[in-house]
Order: sequence, then C-alpha cells, then structure tokens
Amino acid sequence: MCECAETVVDLMWTPTMSISRLKASLLLALAVQLLSASLALGIEPGVDRYSNVHPPVPQQPSGPPQPARDRPGPGPTVGDEPPSGIDASGPEFVNIADMEVFAPADISTYGAGIAPNTGWWASWDYLRYTVTAPHRTLIGNPDIATGYSTGSSVFYGARTVPSSDGTTGGSIAGPQLAPMDTGWIGQGPSNGYRWEGGWMDKNHGFLLSAFRLYDNDQNAFANNVGVPFYAPPQGPQGISLLQGFVDPNGTGHDADLNGNGIFGRYGPNPSSGSVPSNAGAPDFGDLATLPVNFTSLIAYDHRSLWGAEADYVWRLRPAFHPVTWEVLGGVRYFRFDESFAVIGTGGVLDSSYWNTRSINNMGGGQIGLRFAHKRNRLMFTSEGRFAAMANWQNNLQQGEIASNTVAGGVSTVQGRSLNLLPTGWNTAVQKTEFSPLGELRFNLQYQVFNKASFNVGWTGILVGNVARPADMINYQLPNMGILVHGNNKQTVFMQGLTVGLIFNR
Repeated sequence: MCECAETVVDLMWTPTMSISRLKASLLLALAVQLLSASLALGIEPGVDRYSNVHPPVPQQPSGPPQPARDRPGPGPTVGDEPPSGIDASGPEFVNIADMEVFAPADISTYGAGIAPNTGWWASWDYLRYTVTAPHRTLIGNPDIATGYSTGSSVFYGARTVPSSDGTTGGSIAGPQLAPMDTGWIGQGPSNGYRWEGGWMDKNHGFLLSAFRLYDNDQNAFANNVGVPFYAPPQGPQGISLLQGFVDPNGTGHDADLNGNGIFGRYGPNPSSGSVPSNAGAPDFGDLATLPVNFTSLIAYDHRSLWGAEADYVWRLRPAFHPVTWEVLGGVRYFRFDESFAVIGTGGVLDSSYWNTRSINNMGGGQIGLRFAHKRNRLMFTSEGRFAAMANWQNNLQQGEIASNTVAGGVSTVQGRSLNLLPTGWNTAVQKTEFSPLGELRFNLQYQVFNKASFNVGWTGILVGNVARPADMINYQLPNMGILVHGNNKQTVFMQGLTVGLIFNR
C-alpha cells in the first residue's frame, strides 16, 4: 500500500516530466512519416496521374513515320499513344463515314468540290409508264369486210361455186354487221418499280438493275358484231364451211337462188312444205355464204413486261469534281408478253373463242454512258443505253369454233352451215428477230442527308421488232392460225415518270 501510494503521488506531482515524454513520442512519429513520404517520392516518377489498373502494354510504332514520335536524338517525345499506364490493347476503330446515311449533307464548295460517292449504293424508283398500243386492226379478215372504219354495215361478196346440176350459185345470204377493231386498246398508263444497286470506287465498279410494270388488262364488249372469216372451198363439191341453204323470204323452204326451178333440198315442188321423196340430190347452186354475226362479243388484251441488266462501270477521271462521266458495258434481258382473246356467242359460229399470245424474250449486249453534275444539294444526271438483242418469239394460239353446232344435223338446219363441225386447235410458231433497244433517262436528285437523296425523273425506252398478237391472227376457217410474215415486227415505245430514293449514289 505504501509503495503504490508513493508511485501515484509521484505521477501526480511530476506533470512536467510526463508532458515532455509525450512530445518526444509525437515528434518521433512525425519524423518517421516524413521519411517514408520522402522515400516514396524518390522512387515513383511524378508523371503518372492514372490508376494502374492493368499492367503496362508495350506500344509498337505503326503507320508512316511521325516527326514528333520517331525523330532521333534527345528531347521529350510527344507521341500519339496514351500513357503506358492506360490499357490500350483493343483494336483500332474502322472509319464508318460511308455508313452515316442520315448524317447532315456535305455541301462544301471548298477546292474542287465534293468528290463522287464511293462504296455500296442502291436505289428504288416508282414507275408510271405508258406503252404504245398495238396497231389498230380489224377483228376479222380485212380482205372480206369493208367499211368497218366508219361503222357502216358491210356485206360478203358473192361466192360462185359449181353445183351438181352444172349451174352456178351462192349469192349473198344477208347483211354482214359492222365488225369491231382493236382501237379500244389504250396505252396505259401502268404502275411499276425499278431496283438498282452496285458498288463503286474512284475508277470502276458494277451495276445491277431490274424493273417491272404491273400487268395491264383491258377489255371491250359489244352486241351484234360481225367477224368476217375467210372460208375457202373444201371437199369434192367445193363447198365453203360458211355456206348453207337459206329462206330469206320466209316461205318455209330453201330458196332457189340460181333460178333453175330446184329449191335447194326441196326439189322442184316446194309447195307441199316438206321435202318430197323424189326430190333427188340437193341443188348446191342454191347455197349461200352465211355471214358470221355474233350476238355478243367480248375481247381481252393482257400485257406484262419486265427486264434486268448487269453492267461493269468505268468512272472517268473528272476534270473537276462537280461533273462525273461513267461508261458502262454488260448484258440485258427484256421480256414483253401479251395475249389477245376473243369470245363470241350466237350466230353461225355460236360459242367460239380464240386466244393468241406472243412471248418476246430479248437478250443481248449493252453499252451506255452516264453524266452527273452536282451543285450544292442538287444533282442532275442523264443516262443513255443501247442494247443489240436477239428476240426469241414464241407465238401461241388456242381456240375452238362453233362448239354449239350439232354434229350430223347441220345439213337439215336452215340458215346454218352445211358442213361445219365443232373444231378446236393449238398452234405454236417460233421466230427469231433482231430487236434493238434504246433507253434514255433524265433525273434530278435532291440530297436530303449525307448519303440519301430524293429523285424524280423521266425514262423512255424504244424497242423494235416486237410481236403483238392482236395483229397476227389469221381469220380463216376451220382452225385459224398465226401470221408471222411481217406481222410480228412492231415498234414499242414506253415512257413515263420515275420517283424514288437513292442511297450513296
């Protein structure tokens, strides 16, 4: 107890000595901290302000020599690399300027102007085209009917055929109604589209193009229409398929058209009103040529066309950038497909139809030239193409005549053909012709964005030696046919408005 008390008393009564010891301890700790900081500052360089998250990656010089980076000698080097403490091991970024379709348009006029676009490009155009109609022609044989252009009634010419009794006959049976022509076939317009695309660098590239016009259908309907047919004499009696006995006066018996006292199939005594048993052979001299008059007639015209091309493009070195010339050469295909059909009911050829189709497959080599001039946001272009193509024509016809005629009973029906029977056929005729094609385009583009432009223009295409079926029908009984000698060479001109979008062209 005494020793402890003495110790406490000593501590309580020696404050000066305790404070001195505390100060010495604090000074010693501060000295140690300053020494540690000094050593740290002496070891680490003072330029690193980045956290060393990853180990440094050695940087290898790349690209052309840089004066600030690669010159020899002492002195600081100002490189284009990040400090060694930064992780820069990733790949370099690719220039994506060509992908910036919707960036603001560059309309700079500095120096020689803006260079032509390079890289991939594409365009789409809406088409509104007219196509020339086929030659206006008669639905029927024009060598038989006359006056159809005025719409007046026309008549068959007299037919003189030998008869069994040595006399001649075959006069007119009645009026031939005015025929119908193809003037109702118009030139359109028709809607369509055109896709184009390709790739281009400063000097060369390629182009792919395809277009199509939507199918165009037109029709016409009329009552009491005459369709003159040529029906040559056939068989041992030389009787036409359009000849029969008639009763123009309504007497109830065949008329004696040749005036020899024998009334067709009734013989010399027609007053009885029936064919006598001793009438003998019919008087073929009383046969009349029957007019082909349909109670109703419907005509149809169907047309479709499309084409495609592939070209290699050479871009000529421009004298100055606002003007660009491009030469192209390649191959082209063009298809023009048209059908013409007629359906007739009533009359001597009751329930008949014929459908004629011409498929023009044209292909060959092509050359062309393109001019472009740009000023600010506007660009004017004009293009010309010429293609020398072979036209492989496939002309088809299918039909049936007088399908309502009763076989074996026509000889007893007055006002009907004596020998005509239902007849059907399928005909095909192939021809090869030379079909030159020329195309001309004018376009005005407005640059909306950096790589996107709005386009409006005009296109005209002229094609020669195209087969069109309405003018190729041979109106001759019994199985008609296709006329290809000169009738398969018509010139087609199609032209119209184009509106669309262009990317990087």
